[in-house]
Amino acid sequence: MQNLLPHPSLAEVAAYATDARTVSIARTAEGTPHIRAGDFESLGYGQGHVAADDHATVLYEHLTTLLGERSRYHGPDERPGDGANLDSDIGYRALDYRGQAQTALAQMSLHANALVDGYVAGFNHRVTALVEAGVPVAPWLGAPPRPITRLDIAAVLLALADEASGRRFVQAIALAQPPDARTADGTKPASDQARPSSVAGTPNLPGYADLPIGSNAWAVGGDATASGESLLLANPHFGFADGLRLYQVHLTIPGAFDVAGVSILGCPTVNLGFNAAIAWTHTVSAADRFLFHRLRLVPGDATAYLWQDAPEAMQQRQIAIPVRGEAHAYIRHVWSSRHGLALHVPGAAEWTAESVLCLSNANAGNPEVLDHWLAIGAARSLDDIARSFTRWAGTSWVNIVAIDAHGEACYIDGSNIPEVGDETRAALSNRAHPLAQARKQNGFAVLPGDLSSHTAAHRRPRAISERPHRRTRAVIANFNNPYQRVDCDRPLPEHHPLFGAFDAPLSPRARRGYRQTALLQRPIRPAALARLTLDNHVQMADMLLDDLLALGARAPSIITARSGVRIDLTHALAVLRDWDRKDALDASGSPLFREFVQAYLEEGQGYARGFDPTAPFDTPTGLPIWTEADPAPALVALATAVERLARHGFEPAVTLRTLQYREQSDGGRMPLDGGPNLTGVLNVSQVGAMTPRERLAQLQRGRVPLPSGLGPHGYGVNFGTTWLATMTFEAGKPVVHSVLPQSQRSRPGTSWSDGHVVPHLGSAASRFPFDVTEVSARTVTHVDLTVPH
Repeated sequence: MQNLLPHPSLAEVAAYATDARTVSIARTAEGTPHIRAGDFESLGYGQGHVAADDHATVLYEHLTTLLGERSRYHGPDERPGDGANLDSDIGYRALDYRGQAQTALAQMSLHANALVDGYVAGFNHRVTALVEAGVPVAPWLGAPPRPITRLDIAAVLLALADEASGRRFVQAIALAQPPDARTADGTKPASDQARPSSVAGTPNLPGYADLPIGSNAWAVGGDATASGESLLLANPHFGFADGLRLYQVHLTIPGAFDVAGVSILGCPTVNLGFNAAIAWTHTVSAADRFLFHRLRLVPGDATAYLWQDAPEAMQQRQIAIPVRGEAHAYIRHVWSSRHGLALHVPGAAEWTAESVLCLSNANAGNPEVLDHWLAIGAARSLDDIARSFTRWAGTSWVNIVAIDAHGEACYIDGSNIPEVGDETRAALSNRAHPLAQARKQNGFAVLPGDLSSHTAAHRRPRAISERPHRRTRAVIANFNNPYQRVDCDRPLPEHHPLFGAFDAPLSPRARRGYRQTALLQRPIRPAALARLTLDNHVQMADMLLDDLLALGARAPSIITARSGVRIDLTHALAVLRDWDRKDALDASGSPLFREFVQAYLEEGQGYARGFDPTAPFDTPTGLPIWTEADPAPALVALATAVERLARHGFEPAVTLRTLQYREQSDGGRMPLDGGPNLTGVLNVSQVGAMTPRERLAQLQRGRVPLPSGLGPHGYGVNFGTTWLATMTFEAGKPVVHSVLPQSQRSRPGTSWSDGHVVPHLGSAASRFPFDVTEVSARTVTHVDLTVPH
């Protein structure tokens, strides 16, 4: 256990209580807990109490997954016969977050350990009380469920660091078996029985570079605001009901530590938010947090590879998984090399007799998440945030977009990239080099696994001089795009190639964000940024719709869809002509256009005008010109869209009010506006932010996903805007308005659960109280807890 402080300002703050202490929890009208304590252990106790009160079952479900225990409690399958729970358990036990937890705790600071200890005690105490009161908590674990431990929370923190790297490959790790391998009972793993025999020459992992996490963020310096104060808009996109669930919280140790914002469940501090001096948010970085090494296997032995022209054996580890209803554990081996864990993706990146891919993961075993976020939460300036990177590497996969109380804004790519040698860096920086070209094609780097010159180490703290960064009094924005365009006035220079592609196309959502930011009337005001975020305009419509309508006007009205069904497009084209290009609830044409884009891109169709790095906000764009000899792929895609809607009983003019919803904890459905990343909507609402388990299941059934998520009931949204906040300073004090669309509490049938009405951003109801007087005036419930010694 380290004594090094997350931040110098915490030097005088007690970590652990020396005797019984009291922690105060005041809930304001929107359900936000304001927790006050005299030391970090007590502060953690209060947050653990709140986490249990609001989200106990969600955290237990998250732990069941991370610890590889889904089969033990839920059986081997997610759906009958798919073996998905077994694959998940094997993969997570291979990643071994629980096994690394004790080492991680020993590397964390005294303050971080105190928070963890308090969190565990507070959580368990509250769960006991809930169970005694008859409240169901994680019923699959029995009543009462087992107490959580400090090792469990350390595992959650390790998994959080690994969210955008190792966790993307859970099932690929589980499926990685030598071509002729058999399990102990002589059969192939259940999930591997349908493994295709085709071999890809280069890895093509559909969806693996596309994370089910994202964000929009703006930091506006004082030169672009009316008041001369800086302005921040935070808009993270996460899943609505998984282990990355966000909830609002305010943590205070009087006179020493005072930070508010949102916390990720299981992480006992604020992850995005503000204090009296700074405000910050995150977007998922476009950096490469992992890369692959391709092993050249020894002829005749698919478990040995060449290293410096000499054979070297792969390592294997036996994993036993208890399965509900089975007398014996399920046995499988996982395999690794000096580069990392072996992978197998059926039909895409397979383990063959000649080669196998191994994962080199910069964030494996990263214990610094909690300490780094403590340091940011305690920061008194943007310089403090910058200095935190000289010690910590805990913001493992995110950019930092921040402001201070003096009119400045900053951007730092805080992600960790694999440490590669000079030869590898030079190859990846040279766009003509085969390694660089393969990376551009695949979306990630694949290095030779037999040469010491191409090895990769994990991570190290990188000062911001070694990271893409920018400090300004103008405008910074990021929409998960690479660093080059984050400064809206001055592009950043080219950096280390693993920090993201340079002169690369922007996503439709990023194009929409930057285009509209440039058009915002100066000075920029908080309400204008909020309106822009929620305007629901579909960028892909600006890129494709005019050409689609022109094609439809010249072509025959009857077009054959991909399924072979002949479709009359007359009505569909009329619907799209009248559509206002927004994903608003009552806009006819929105679902039809979404399905068109999905169908068109599934076929790998291109644009009339390709990407031009001198016009990054305007290209690519347009549909190829239709001729008599060309079957007009765009019109085939539109016919396919009509047919797909009809297959589920929906007309071309159906609206999102009918089709798109978020399921509530009571089983009801709340209509949602907004749209997916695919079509370039800033207000993200989408299905198909799939877990790796779901993605592998689709691959094994022979479907390469770019799914719209359309089903018999429409679009059951499970991912999108999870927090929306504007943060600024007035007279040196923070002024924050925020909404938490997915609710403050996941426990059904209680205050602040899914039925809670979200106030309009900027209203008095959405003001986030921060000082003691404001919190006191808005408190609706209050409890004082005694923290046991």
